[in-house]
Amino acid sequence: MAAPSVAIGHLATRVRAPDAEAAMLAGRLVGAAAGRLGAAIDAALPRALAAAGLAEDAVVAIPRLALRLRLEGEVTEAELGAAWAEALAAAIAAAVPVARSEDGVAVFADAWAAEESLLRAAAAGQPLPWWAEAAGLDPGQPGIAARLLARWIARDAARAMRRMAALLARLPAVATLLTEAEAAALARAALAALRAVAGAAAQPGAPATGLPVNGAVALPDNAAIGAMLPRLTAPLRAAIGGLPPGLRAPWIAAAILTEAPSWSAGLPALLPGLAHLSDTAWRDAAATPPAPGRQAREVPTLPAARPVAAGTTAADAVGSPIPGAEDSPQTTEVTGGGLLLLLRPLATLQPEWLTLGDGLPDRLLALGLLVLQRLAAQLPPAARRAALERDRPLLAVFAGAPPPEGPLEEASISSALALEAEAALARLLAAAPDGVAHAPGALRLAFGRDPFAGDPSTDALCRLVLRPGRLRLAEALAEIIWPLGFADPALRRAGWDIDPGWLPWLGRRIGFRYEGGA
Repeated sequence: MAAPSVAIGHLATRVRAPDAEAAMLAGRLVGAAAGRLGAAIDAALPRALAAAGLAEDAVVAIPRLALRLRLEGEVTEAELGAAWAEALAAAIAAAVPVARSEDGVAVFADAWAAEESLLRAAAAGQPLPWWAEAAGLDPGQPGIAARLLARWIARDAARAMRRMAALLARLPAVATLLTEAEAAALARAALAALRAVAGAAAQPGAPATGLPVNGAVALPDNAAIGAMLPRLTAPLRAAIGGLPPGLRAPWIAAAILTEAPSWSAGLPALLPGLAHLSDTAWRDAAATPPAPGRQAREVPTLPAARPVAAGTTAADAVGSPIPGAEDSPQTTEVTGGGLLLLLRPLATLQPEWLTLGDGLPDRLLALGLLVLQRLAAQLPPAARRAALERDRPLLAVFAGAPPPEGPLEEASISSALALEAEAALARLLAAAPDGVAHAPGALRLAFGRDPFAGDPSTDALCRLVLRPGRLRLAEALAEIIWPLGFADPALRRAGWDIDPGWLPWLGRRIGFRYEGGA
């Protein structure tokens, strides 16, 4: 997590001393200490934010803050800088509890929520909040929306797409803040982010990222474009269809990468046709009820950060947060955390799987179910059922789609998909690094013994996948957190536990983290 920072628009100091000479000496000391203030604040602010119940990436906007420091005896520049920073950090933290009732204080969980409030204010035709300049924006200059959205895409394209889609669904007027030239530039930025992922995968020796790199995906005809629309939720279909064609492209990209990521490889080919689809086609699609079966949103969107509080002055300009679009990250215990270790090698070994359309989630669900059911088969019935249900969120992340309804132990797949999944699993196990050890204690906790000692293939699968840990789901992020003792030298050398990063065909960034003890 990035270290917190403080932006001070104007810093004024006043020295009161018993005589002119003392005032002159104190003034010099204050001036010298001001140069040390930034580093001192970086050390003091994390403690103050934690004491106030905020994360390190919270944004606190305060129009005016007055501090009074009393100096006695000999004080060095470093001591004064540290005391100054501690007082400033304490004052910021003290402002948080009163932010619900006092004018002029706005507190947001992170920079994304703070910047989104600027977009909402602009879309509502309201003046930008008084702290917009601290966010690096001049309220008098045009193109604020385009600059903020470009900032999002450059910072984290996966998260930007999710947030743009959620924002458009709740506040369609935000799209009208762009000119056609700005919309085209944002669409190019989104496609460039996709190409960067593909380019990294194509470089010899570079870690595979999972985006197909075999050129543009051929679309058979305009039917593929029409088939795309039902995958988007009705609010997004209605919002995008109500825009002029020249403004649609960046929002279509956000919608596909958020709600139908399995089509992301074909985004460059889909985008022109969808952007210029007739208004009537968009209106008809918006009025069409969702198709039965899989929901349009292939991976449930987990909310982003919620503004902790907003003062009345700031709230008038900021507006209320998007309902359901902000929330805290969710963490759940999982048994087969190593399932996500298969994603990077899968992209290298089975690139033909990662093709345009709805078949991709089905193939990944079949493979994930095969792996989890095979490992759980040796458990007693009640324990088997519990283990599979515990890993349901993990399977959803792996497949980019919700698992079948009903108990996973009873879920079945078609014979054709089963054959594909068996072949893919065989290739993955053949490519697995030699010497991977069982996760410490995993066999004992799950089975009380080693039921796979006489079954080399399933034992190899167990060594890879049976890795209990915590699955942390945040906006556009799925992260497996393991004890430090789970770090396996063979996996490390082969690079299997290097973060895959953004996998557009799953709509998420995937990460692995080790922490604490064994």
